[in-house]
This record gives sequence, structure tokens and C-alpha cells, in this order.
Amino acid sequence: MTDRPPAITVVIPVLDGATTIGIQLAAVLGQAVDAPFEVVVVDNGSTDGTPAVVMGFGDPRVRLVRETDRPRNAGAAKNTGVRVARAPLIAFCDADDLVADGWLAAVLAALQDHPVVSVTAEHGRCSPGLSARSCPAPVVEHTFGGRTVFSGGAFGITRDVYLAVGGFDPDARGAVDYEFALRLHRLTGLTAAPSGAVVHVRLRSDPVAAFRTYRRLHASLVDLEREYADSLEVTPRTAGVAARDWRDLARATRWLREPDLRVQFAWLAALRVGELRRVRYAVADRRRAGRRTPGRS
Repeated sequence: MTDRPPAITVVIPVLDGATTIGIQLAAVLGQAVDAPFEVVVVDNGSTDGTPAVVMGFGDPRVRLVRETDRPRNAGAAKNTGVRVARAPLIAFCDADDLVADGWLAAVLAALQDHPVVSVTAEHGRCSPGLSARSCPAPVVEHTFGGRTVFSGGAFGITRDVYLAVGGFDPDARGAVDYEFALRLHRLTGLTAAPSGAVVHVRLRSDPVAAFRTYRRLHASLVDLEREYADSLEVTPRTAGVAARDWRDLARATRWLREPDLRVQFAWLAALRVGELRRVRYAVADRRRAGRRTPGRS
């Protein structure tokens, strides 16, 4: 054990992650780096024995912070982790994923030259229940509306920059990492530089769970399109494009006959249903426009 202060703090938010947090924590503690680091696990109100798994490691580099009164979402937990961090650099990862060998060293090295860095999300290793046809290819850089955003809940950032932009929105739902990246660019002009680090992301293998998760995600992306419309490159969706997309979904129902493609159908269906939020916004906009039109009775 070194007496030197940590050069980087790894923040791991968790909620009822007893079955996966041990695997992720072992992978983080096994990282080979030429600098001291600490791990802050923020438990956001688990009821499944997660704290016991974390404390069972008995590693002095690990601190467990229990936050039972905060919103049960990863954004609020990450804010807490950064607030108690002792290092000037922060690396995030999720409790149900698996950081690859060399992940922390790559993030630490990249943060010497850039204030914020992204990672590559690999989807196959932690999703053995999904076939190669259902797993998306590794993503080196996620973009949304022409802006670089974060994937897999994992990225690196200096603590000063994180605090300067206010951290994560604790009330946000869905694409919280996307929202943080867009707000970071709006306030500072910064975008993430690739680090070369890899995180093995665990995808939903149950079609119902996948549909619920990605429906919420895509609905929140519609919200972000409106909130950050001034800085995004978004192509308006015409009625013809929407009709074509729904026809494609109808044709894709044949995937339901193939077990290894059912999750892929659930993802596609979640995308279409989540995008229905645009209809709600369009109706609300027309109503507001009608109320502003002079001469209407």
C-alpha cells in the first residue's frame, strides 16, 4: 500500500448489482498502472447485498459510499462519487460491465493531454446470450447530432472540468451520458478525445427488458434533440420517412421466429416507439402556435 495520494479515482455507481459488481471490481483492482488509484463505489440504495460484496474485497483502495436518500439513478451516484474523490482525474465505469486489461492505463495516459476522453464499448464478451447477429460492433466513437458523446457509462475527465459544468443532471432519465456530453460541449466547447481504452458492455439479453430500456433511451434522445437543437445537426423526419420506418418494423416481425434475433427486434421496436414522443411535441407545438395566431376565436 502506497502513501502517495491517488492520481485517478475510479467511480462506479451501483444499484442492486450484487451479481456483477464483484466481477467489475476485481477487473478494476487488477489494472496495471504506474500510479496509485482509488475506487469509489457509490451504492444508490441497494437491497440485494451489494454492499457486502464490495466490502468483502477488503482492499484499502476501495471506498463504499452509501447514498439512500438521493435519486436512484447513475447520474446522481456519479456526482456523489466525484464529490468525495481525492484525485484530480476521474474514470467512470458501470457496475454491470467489465473493463478490459489496460483500460485504466489508457484513460490515465490520455487524460495527460486531454481534459475529457472516451472509451471503446465492446458488446460481445459480457453478452453471451446474444449471437453475433444481435450484438452491435464495437463503437470507437458515439456521435449524436454531429457531436461526440459517451457510450457504456464509461469515460475519463478531469475533476475540475466535471465540477465546472455541474456534473450529471440528477433528474435526467434515459441518455444521461449523452446529455452530459452535450452540456459539456455547450458550456466549454470540449469534446471527448479517444483514449483507446476498452470496456466490455453488458447488453440486455431479455427482449422485454431490452424493449423497456431502449424505449426510454430513444424517448430521451428526442428530448435532447429539442433541448440542444441550437447545437445539433438533426435532419427533420418527414411523414414519409416515419411511414417507411414503421413498414420496416412490420417486416422485421419475422425475426421473432428466430430466438437470436428477438432482442434485435425489441431494440428496433423500442426505437420506433420511443420516437413517438415527437408526435406529442408536434401536437403541443401546433396548439401553442394556434393560441398565438391573431384573430382566432
